[in-house]
Amino acid sequence: MGEGKEITRRASEAERRESSPVSFVVEGGIPLEGTVYLQGAKNAALQAIAASILTDDRIILENFPRIGDTDINLSILIKLGAEVEQRPQGITSITTGDISTSKTIDPNDSLRTTGSRYFIPTLVRRVGSVTAGPPGGDQIGAPNRFLFRREDLEMFERVGIGNRQIVDSQGRPSHEFFPLTEDKPRILRLERRYFGPTVQALLSYAGTDEEFTVVNPSLEPEVKDTIALLNSMGADIEYQRPDSLHIKGSRYLHGTRHRIISDPNAMVSYAAMALITNGEVIIKGIDHTSKTDAFMRLLMAMNADFYFGGGILQVNPDGRLQPVDLKTDFWPAQCHTDWQQILTPVLATTNGTSYVDENVYPSRFTGVEGLRNMGANLTLISDPTRISREEYKTDRKSHTLRINGPVDFHSAPVIIAPPDIRGATGILLALLAAKGRSRLNNAQQVLRGIEDVDVVIKSLGGRIHRA
Repeated sequence: MGEGKEITRRASEAERRESSPVSFVVEGGIPLEGTVYLQGAKNAALQAIAASILTDDRIILENFPRIGDTDINLSILIKLGAEVEQRPQGITSITTGDISTSKTIDPNDSLRTTGSRYFIPTLVRRVGSVTAGPPGGDQIGAPNRFLFRREDLEMFERVGIGNRQIVDSQGRPSHEFFPLTEDKPRILRLERRYFGPTVQALLSYAGTDEEFTVVNPSLEPEVKDTIALLNSMGADIEYQRPDSLHIKGSRYLHGTRHRIISDPNAMVSYAAMALITNGEVIIKGIDHTSKTDAFMRLLMAMNADFYFGGGILQVNPDGRLQPVDLKTDFWPAQCHTDWQQILTPVLATTNGTSYVDENVYPSRFTGVEGLRNMGANLTLISDPTRISREEYKTDRKSHTLRINGPVDFHSAPVIIAPPDIRGATGILLALLAAKGRSRLNNAQQVLRGIEDVDVVIKSLGGRIHRA
């Protein structure tokens, strides 16, 4: 098989894994017991894929997660002309030496992953311009998924990338992106510690001979992992103060070997599976980060019985779980926004009332209706007035969920997973707790973020198969 045909074949395989509809048939009510080895972080891997464009040399990524979102991003990279080799033991090799003439990302591909936004700054720096459609992925924050949000386009300009709207040959809205040459910004001041804009700045300036400063940058471990990758490629990036990130790039970045940190969201998901099924699960390969510490504090607040040390978290079935209030915010926070939908079904089984106060994505309650259909007593509070915790029982707040427990989840003949990874994971958790047989359609949403989750559940004694 010729080289071009081989590249096309691998791109097609990656697309098929990501986009094929999947259903899970789950026989719930069985305690999960055994050991899980944690995958690499999705949100760090997506950035690493895009960062590989900044050098002609080979990038070798260890602890690389084989999930739906990384599959589609690798597919985009291969279509752009990159060579990708996925080896055993979670190693992925990327070489982008032949990418110099590729300047278009199919808008259909852009819409299938939030990671497509990370290709824009790296391709602009590598080949001078790129045409792309708006990013997709989880449908929790974009009012119109077929258009770029105005604030996203403005943010590109704030990191030195201009744009103009165009319509492609099929009549689809797209944008052409290019480097700004006049009034080029040198500093980005963020009102809140936004994850995406911090990453955009890193990827935009790491491969240049220019310097750039981000004030009030994101402090998430996945951002720090990307900084470690770019520094190992030859950039000079550091947090100068708690509220400032200085980027000193290099036009001649080189290849490297980099281990992606473990996925905190997968860690929370597997721990929640143990809690909701009253099982005993050992999670190995955990990197100690600020998110790890925050989750351990949440487990203590929930009165869970667990042990953490040496990169191992053991969740035991002996704890009498109690309700807690979850407050999400831009990191650092008491609870990461990705976790609240995972922990909601667990809190629904506790004796008492919990509240989830969502301060990042007010609409991030996509799994509520499905959980209600399985017996959960959940109330979305609808008045947009911001109030204190003490006033929750008499006033209302648009982005607060009240959870009254305990509930025994019941099975569902057919339930459709919501269109985001964590909402879909929350539904799967409830099905694992519910006695009886259920069918989860649109289950590929879970596989977008958790590697072979059904295979892992089987290894823990759960009864689940693909239909």
